[in-house]
Amino acid sequence: MRTAVASAAAVVGLAVLLLAGSADGAPPILRLPNDIVAEATDASGAVVAYDVRATVDGIDLIVACDIPGSTALGHLHAEATFPIGETRVSCTTTDLLGNPLGGSFLVTVRDTTPPAVTVPASVEVTAESQAGTAVAFDESSAADSVDGPVPVQCDHASGDVFPRGVTTVTCAATDAHGNTGSGSFTVTVTDPDAPVITVPDDRIVEANGPNGTAVNYPSATAVDAIDGPVPVTCAPASGTAFSLGKTNVICTAVDSAGNRSEKTFGVTVTDTTPPVVTPPAPITVSTSEGSISRSVVGAFLGSATATDIVDPHPTVSNDAPESFPLGRTTVTFVASDASGNHTAKTSSVTVVETTTPGPPVVTPAASSDPAAIDRAPPGEVSRLKVTAGDHRVALAWSPPRDTDFDHVEITRSPSSTPAKEKVAYRGRATTFLDRGLANGVEFRYVLVAYDHAGNRSAGIAGVAMPRTILLVAPAEGSVLRSSPTFRWAPARHSTYYNLQLYRGSQKVLSAWPLSNRLRIGKSWSYGGRQYRLVPGLYRWFVWPGIGAKSVGKYGPVLGQSTFTVAG
Repeated sequence: MRTAVASAAAVVGLAVLLLAGSADGAPPILRLPNDIVAEATDASGAVVAYDVRATVDGIDLIVACDIPGSTALGHLHAEATFPIGETRVSCTTTDLLGNPLGGSFLVTVRDTTPPAVTVPASVEVTAESQAGTAVAFDESSAADSVDGPVPVQCDHASGDVFPRGVTTVTCAATDAHGNTGSGSFTVTVTDPDAPVITVPDDRIVEANGPNGTAVNYPSATAVDAIDGPVPVTCAPASGTAFSLGKTNVICTAVDSAGNRSEKTFGVTVTDTTPPVVTPPAPITVSTSEGSISRSVVGAFLGSATATDIVDPHPTVSNDAPESFPLGRTTVTFVASDASGNHTAKTSSVTVVETTTPGPPVVTPAASSDPAAIDRAPPGEVSRLKVTAGDHRVALAWSPPRDTDFDHVEITRSPSSTPAKEKVAYRGRATTFLDRGLANGVEFRYVLVAYDHAGNRSAGIAGVAMPRTILLVAPAEGSVLRSSPTFRWAPARHSTYYNLQLYRGSQKVLSAWPLSNRLRIGKSWSYGGRQYRLVPGLYRWFVWPGIGAKSVGKYGPVLGQSTFTVAG
């Protein structure tokens, strides 16, 4: 047991000077301590020691105090257990004439020590849902030096659901005298797992120009164990231009805990479209020499031309011999582009014998076929605009200005398999609506101009991916002044949906409605926080859920859309 010894007991405090007759008339002195204050050490109070002195003319007198009931000559050192509260101690002495003399002091024992609270060790667990996870921990306890065990109250109970992050749990206990002690520990709910990303398969698409082509690809998806589906950002983005060769598309997803994951797929832009070669018209050469040399028809050989969708400068070669004999010789002209694609067409040189002396004479070959004379290709169509819709693609263009322009031929193929091209349109119109197309598939259109002689241009190409606008309301770009009702097209095989709402880059809502609509009020709760519909730009996504929600299986995102809340 701790002994509380008042420091005032060692110091002469209250001096009670009692005057009484003595041998030489000097008064006796009774010295008492000042009032003493001590801290209780247990339920019985505290042990308090004190000193009392009684003398006259340097002669010790007998002194007695009622607590603890002790007597001494001259100097009394007493020690006793005092209860909590105030206790008055009375002391007396007798002078030399036998007259009793007395005095008192006050001993106060108080309890100001708070209970000692014992809390469990800090806890770290993994989140089980967006709300966090239920966490069980050991009971806290408290012991008081006076009251013994006392009840403990904590601001979180064992088994409560704790949100992700660090939560401080504070426990407090109050003793019978109003002293409060406390202790705390932390509960940390972690989300260590990053989203799992699913990207499209590697793609090979045909180049549509010297700089490559715009490429549309299906949306990547990501599912997080806690957040469910999360948006994915890919770079380069779908619809942007990809250069020739292979480009790695990096797709990134970040969950609400900041866990980041990346996954890539490849887009290879290749040029498999051969150039268009235009050979010269056939010629006839008259000579008296029996044959002609290659140099005689040099202009003929050099007049072949070639154009290509991708390569602005394809080369043209030929297999003309060094010497042309009498009769008809076929010359093959081969156009080659930078990607190694080749196209061959033929023309002819006919050598006829004449008896007229002189240099060889070159004349166009006689033919009823206008193509034998007109070999100049028309110009390309211009201002091509390709616009995707729902199961359809609209094309618009301006025809070439050539006076002998005849018609445009449009071929369509999936971008990934350009060899499967089909003629979609042939005519002189400047617009074409291609209907009945599969949504989510990128189509490549090549527009080739033809003249009256049947000569063709190299063509220009464009791509588009038809798709359905599935997010119905609020419409893209809407300006709202009241709480919205979200509506979207129902998805086949879905049993529920996940709608996520972002304000800027912050997710402010994730909900799982069973139908294809959801209304929110001016305020709502998400992730243990309250949010309000404040002015700003909002972005929303919807994913279809397949099967039981606990399975966490989602289809591709139905779409994303934005709206603005006006101030």
